[in-house]
Amino acid sequence: MPSLLRAVLEATFGVDDLPADLGQAAFSVPSRSIRPNASSFFDVKCGPGFMCVSKVNDFGVGHDGVYHAPPILVKGMPRRLRGSYEVGCPARGTLTGSGACRDDGHKGKNLCWSTNRFEGGEREPCNSEDKCLCIRSNTANGLMSQKDKSSEVKNGVEVKYGNYMVQDPPKCDDCRQHDLHEKDCRECDNCEYGQRTVAGEAYTGCWHKDNNERAARAEAKKGRPFLHGMEPHFRDMAVIPHYPMWDPGEKQDPPNDDTLDEAEAAAQQELAEEVAMNEGARMPYQLRAEVLSRKGWIDKYQEAAPRVQLVMDELHEKLVGEWQHDLGKYKCWERHSGDGGTDVVAKAEKALAAQRACQQMQDIARTIAPKTSFPGKVHDVKLRCIKDSAEAAASKAKVVAEAEPCAQLNCYVFDPGWKKGIEDLQAAGDKCEVQVQSAAMEMPKFEKETSPPPAVNEEAPPEVSIKAAD
Repeated sequence: MPSLLRAVLEATFGVDDLPADLGQAAFSVPSRSIRPNASSFFDVKCGPGFMCVSKVNDFGVGHDGVYHAPPILVKGMPRRLRGSYEVGCPARGTLTGSGACRDDGHKGKNLCWSTNRFEGGEREPCNSEDKCLCIRSNTANGLMSQKDKSSEVKNGVEVKYGNYMVQDPPKCDDCRQHDLHEKDCRECDNCEYGQRTVAGEAYTGCWHKDNNERAARAEAKKGRPFLHGMEPHFRDMAVIPHYPMWDPGEKQDPPNDDTLDEAEAAAQQELAEEVAMNEGARMPYQLRAEVLSRKGWIDKYQEAAPRVQLVMDELHEKLVGEWQHDLGKYKCWERHSGDGGTDVVAKAEKALAAQRACQQMQDIARTIAPKTSFPGKVHDVKLRCIKDSAEAAASKAKVVAEAEPCAQLNCYVFDPGWKKGIEDLQAAGDKCEVQVQSAAMEMPKFEKETSPPPAVNEEAPPEVSIKAAD
């Protein structure tokens, strides 16, 4: 069968462009062959709370966006970074409009940097156990070898030191990855190497011993064991961190549908972006982008920071203006209409979430890019950002009067109008909660009063009385 032969050669040798007349070649296909879907690569997903890191000696630094194969020898690596790991691993997938690395499954061999999975295997970037790891911080006390330092920043490059939990790759989780390696298959207790018949054809490969029981476990609704039931080991490591970026202008990703062709996917993307534009700015809890390296974060910061400041300025105007003036008009509950009214608590939480994300960006900028400025105007709107970085720590931030470059974000931490607006919204929310609880207690009585009378032909239930025994 030429098609089977082609599949075997593609899986074995990684050949993408085999000749179209392969079937005419003088090859014979044995009846006892390796499975067509045999592969020497496998996808490793990091467990809950774990992140993927890869070795800078092999991949260099700057693990952002689309993955490009590094040079055979990474040169110019500072001594203190040698042997360290950076957040982000090469994983199968494509980069979405929002900046997330989405697994595209069967659509090719595209790779992007991911924080929660990587591609392992002989012909994959992570072709050895030491190149890519899934880790979770175990202690923040630093390392004795680094004089108990937990973090060090030099020239804006931060390295974190500590003891980390390391997830062992689940080599035995999918026996098919060992179809081409009998020795590796026999090392897995849940796998066996041999021959089985599939659709009338005999195939040799690595099979699961429990047959369909594994599929039943995968579809079970009860929880799965942590890290596939394997215990992590611990390791002292130096890790170059990545940093989150709040960009209110982040694009909305279309639905993850692999059945769409390129034209349909582009239409879905355009529709998603239109919906996002109508919904307004993306809030911190709506983001999907991957965390960024220092260089990637600084490049994105100069673009995203003006949009962040614009959102903060608009929220401040609402807290001291519209929301404050309309506070007495908000209704918590309309008893007869079922309308939930205006969620004043959500308004306060939205403003606080934005303020927390703004402060986080402030802290990151001070750590890795203390002298990085950004434009002081967005769409001809002057931003009320901090002008003089020396006054950033003062209780009263000096804001830009003209459209000069901004030194830092103004998160309104010490602004009395912001503080009062939040307090008033929260107080109104507390009153709403009392009203809602009171309405909930009266609901059974209201339902009884408004329930329709029984139908005329409906027989009344017989009376039940307790009588003394004769």
